[in-house]
This record gives sequence, C-alpha cells and structure tokens, in this order.
Amino acid sequence: MHTRPSWATTVAIFMILFAGCGAVNNLKMINTNEMEEMAGAIIDNMETELESEKLDSTDIIVLETFSDSVVTDSSGTGVNLAKTIKGMMHMTDYFKLWSVRLGWAGLIIAILFLISGILFFYKTKFTIPIAIGTLIASLLYAALKVYIYSKDNSSSYILAGMEFSSYFSMFIDVIMLTVIMVVDKSFYQGVSEDSEY
Repeated sequence: MHTRPSWATTVAIFMILFAGCGAVNNLKMINTNEMEEMAGAIIDNMETELESEKLDSTDIIVLETFSDSVVTDSSGTGVNLAKTIKGMMHMTDYFKLWSVRLGWAGLIIAILFLISGILFFYKTKFTIPIAIGTLIASLLYAALKVYIYSKDNSSSYILAGMEFSSYFSMFIDVIMLTVIMVVDKSFYQGVSEDSEY
C-alpha cells in the first residue's frame, strides 16, 4: 500500500487535538494554586451581589446536588450563596500538591500525543508502537489520577469533575487502541523511511 489509509489521518488529527486539549488542561492543573486564588478573589468581589440574590426551591436543589453543604445566611432562612460557592471550590493541600505533580506528568503525555499524531503522517515502522505506547501511558495516567483523588476530601463537585474527565479519557484511549489494533497497519509495517504527506 503506497497511499496513507484514511483511518491513519483521522487518528492523527484526533491525537493532535487530544495533545492540545490535554496541554491546556494540564497547564491549568499546574497553576491550581493561582486559579484558586483568582476564583476566591472573584467570589469576594461579587459577594454583595450574591448575598442579594434570591433563590427559589429549584436553585437550592441544584446547589444541594453539586455542593457538599448549603450554607445558610445570618437569618437562618436563606442561602449564603458566596460561602456555598466557596465550599464547592474547596481544595485541600493534598489536592493542590497532586494537581501540580499530575499536571506536569499530563503535560508529558500531551507531548507524546503530539509526537504520535505527527508520526502518522510519515511512513515509518515506529509510528504504531509509539501510538500504542502513548495510549497505554495515557490509560495508566488516568487510572493513577482516579486512585490519587479517591484519597482526597476536597469538594465533591471538584472531585466529581476530575473523576469524570479521567474515566472519559480512559474510554477514549480504549477506543483509539481498539481502532489501531483492528485496522490494516501494513502501510507502516516493514517499510522504508520514506516520508508520506
């Protein structure tokens, strides 16, 4: 086969997109402390407006769904929205420490995705092994995130987001691995190092 198969182009584009999205998300994780301070400052600046916000029963049900606890106001009858939102954004020191560490590790995974995606545009025997290795590394990384954050007691809202993103990442990785395993890879196997654009 002398023409690059269409599945390879599709996989390459997806892997490059995953690299970009992963890099952005992991840079946010690396800057967790700064983002927490910024979010706190925004909520503090909006506290007066939030205190005057009137909530109906539906709003309160939504808050109770996503928050560990809804904080009542000074009258004891309403909701202190600012404090409730701050509670939803609560991060332990454990969470912040591991977010930075996992952010750096995730950045390496993102770089691997970028390299792997680019290699699909070249006719080389290293393309498939590197792609499979990258996806396995991504799977293990996502599983590690689930394990590490399962031992944390930050806001359930934040932890649920992390858990969802990790499981979604594993789901995508498995799909990509399955595709690569079942398709015809002869274009990349037993070939010379000619470039194919």
